[in-house]
Amino acid sequence: MPPFVANFSYVIIIMFAAIISLALRYSGEDLNMGFLIGISPPSICAPGYDCDAISYQICNGEACVGYWAVYRISFAVAGFFFIMALLTSCASRFSTIAHRGYWFMKVLFIAGVLGGFLFTPNDVLAYYAWAARFVAPLFLLYQCVLYIDFGYTVNAKLLQQDEDEAPFLCCGNDGMKYRWFMLLSSCTLFLGSIAGTVLMYHFFPSSCGFNALAVTTTLLFGLFNTAIGLSPLSEHGSILTSSIIFAYTTWLCFSALSSFPSASCNPSYANASEHLGWLIISCVVASISIGYMAFKMGRRQSQPPTSMGVAMSGTPDEESSRNPADEIHVDVANDPTPPSERFVFYHLIMMIVCIYMSMLLTDWGVPNSRTTQRYNVGIVSAWLQLATSWTCSILYLWTLIAARCCPDRDFG
Repeated sequence: MPPFVANFSYVIIIMFAAIISLALRYSGEDLNMGFLIGISPPSICAPGYDCDAISYQICNGEACVGYWAVYRISFAVAGFFFIMALLTSCASRFSTIAHRGYWFMKVLFIAGVLGGFLFTPNDVLAYYAWAARFVAPLFLLYQCVLYIDFGYTVNAKLLQQDEDEAPFLCCGNDGMKYRWFMLLSSCTLFLGSIAGTVLMYHFFPSSCGFNALAVTTTLLFGLFNTAIGLSPLSEHGSILTSSIIFAYTTWLCFSALSSFPSASCNPSYANASEHLGWLIISCVVASISIGYMAFKMGRRQSQPPTSMGVAMSGTPDEESSRNPADEIHVDVANDPTPPSERFVFYHLIMMIVCIYMSMLLTDWGVPNSRTTQRYNVGIVSAWLQLATSWTCSILYLWTLIAARCCPDRDFG
């Protein structure tokens, strides 16, 4: 199976797990089969059971019964990717075949592991949930790095297109059309970010300290980073990269505001308890976003690495302007003897995606005071998304000033 199809197949597994997890969470099913046959305690503590158990400390109420189903599915799929990471940790033909083939056995293995977890006590899953709280933020940090790298890479490729006078939308190019496109795109992103900030000030009451802090710091970070990127302090800053990061952090700010569990601070929270529309939107957005992130990160890990310094320099060299994965994968797709490759990092990334999914769909393991038809809602969710926005802005600022701060270091 070609690498692209293999990556897509793994993404389908994760998306299917996300959809099933959401459906079980909102239906209130915990998949605690051990309790039904009398070998495990119930998901909600009852008289005669030890109510000091770790599972009841994490989740002990009707609002979070479905969380245990999410943990079971996430644990099973994450365990599968961990096993795959071990099997593909060494560069060999077996590693390549194991990564790209035996799909029936893989699906059967996941189903078997999940079947075993149906009888696992919730205490075991509670330890998994505690560990996931510390592992899942690594995914958010990695996502920030990807967005920054994406901004630099797009900027570098468009500049290279102009230098090569490549055709622009099937039209001739005198060496400036891609630059005009970059300027237009940057202005659009900046105006969209400013408009989004104004709307957030309008719809989310500034009387709430969290709202004022989130919107104001996001705006200041965006303007400050843009000014630094366009100033002589930055050797490789660009307006396009700054606009992409500004737009991304503005979106993270909106996500943080819409996750805050207070009707007086978050108008959308007051209308998300009984509407079927919120449930449908939650399922669609969650499955697509998780699948897209898994696909992009998986594709990145399955391709030969590119130079980070090229992405930051703004002028990629001739060798890096080509995609080496395309040259390699053309012959591999039809080669009966696949090359020796290792995919340990690919499967570890997929495992972290599954762990992140368990936190995303359970409001980071912190149940709300009332049931809503939306996922990723709660104090922890709101602060984590705001912290991710700040982290992304700080990391981008460092890429702008790193060469000035450490002149003796080669960042190329």
